[in-house]
Amino acid sequence: MPMPTYIQIKQLTILNFRCYEKAQWNFSKRLNLLVGENGSGKTSILEAIYLMAYGRSFRQSKDAAWQQWGTSHFQIDGQWQRYGPLNLHIQGKNKKLKITLQHRPLNLRKELKETFPVLLNSPQGYRLIDGDHNERRKWLDQTVMYCEPQCKIHYQSYLRAWMQRSRLLRSYGDASELIVWEEQMVIHGGHIQAYRQRICEQLNSYLCQEVTWTQQLVQCEIESHIPKDKKEWLSALSENRDKDKKTGRCFYGSHTDRLNIEYHEKEIRSVGSRGQQKLSSIAMKLAECSLRHYYTQIWPLLLLDDCFEALDKKHTAAVLQRLLIYSGQILVTSPQNIEISSDVDINILYIKPQQQNKEL
Repeated sequence: MPMPTYIQIKQLTILNFRCYEKAQWNFSKRLNLLVGENGSGKTSILEAIYLMAYGRSFRQSKDAAWQQWGTSHFQIDGQWQRYGPLNLHIQGKNKKLKITLQHRPLNLRKELKETFPVLLNSPQGYRLIDGDHNERRKWLDQTVMYCEPQCKIHYQSYLRAWMQRSRLLRSYGDASELIVWEEQMVIHGGHIQAYRQRICEQLNSYLCQEVTWTQQLVQCEIESHIPKDKKEWLSALSENRDKDKKTGRCFYGSHTDRLNIEYHEKEIRSVGSRGQQKLSSIAMKLAECSLRHYYTQIWPLLLLDDCFEALDKKHTAAVLQRLLIYSGQILVTSPQNIEISSDVDINILYIKPQQQNKEL
């Protein structure tokens, strides 16, 4: 039999985590729909899975602790499948985690991300569609480094050169020293921009394939005011030293690039309705899944929180049909019952508040 090309969580068990005293769920290998009222704990299920993949939460709010009030710790156990069975255990107290994989302690979160490729789209996570430029650029750079690990050296070298230049400007460093670090910024920054452009072009090719169900073309475009010619870039850095020293910023560098997400060739934040932005965010995640599969040959586990918010019945049905043909596993949360034909292969789990203190 051919080996699976996707990561799958088969069973999740949690104890004293968020609103759950004790609970357990079994998931199908494809599409799983978690249905329940707001506040019933659907997002907490996705958070527990995300925690197993990243060793941290995706929630932007700063919570004091994950465990229930009055308890000393919480536990998360996941039975996963990737080529073979994987058992992951997390025990936490406040914000400190002890993680074991196959009964072996893990000290680096990097091992989690490499073993458990998981992607999330949640209103409580990074806001890619309506977020600021720093959030978008961070997402793009994380995607670049995941797909092209060898480019990390350029990011690290660029950051070091940028910081050294800033230090020298503050201490009135010699021009001969400044030019050394400015040259490093240009060299490594050029590589960074090339990687970004290549990844954006690949994402755009996958986004073109999503038009059949979104009925709207979404594209990524990098906006940069950095001169393309390296000598012009060096001249700009040299000419703006006084300005950079006064403001404490560097106005010519790869860290100033912007990632625009365009709908009908206009920034989607300004022209897209809530429904169009929701469709675009799902399309972006599916394109990212395809991109990661291209580089790793593994389809990520896709978590979609509040997936159908702001969508009418027509677009909800279109999204469901698209998710059904995804080659990996998906977990979707929804606050409402969705009309689904009995012959459609979807595992539906009803999450009810009264179930939170029971084993399901």
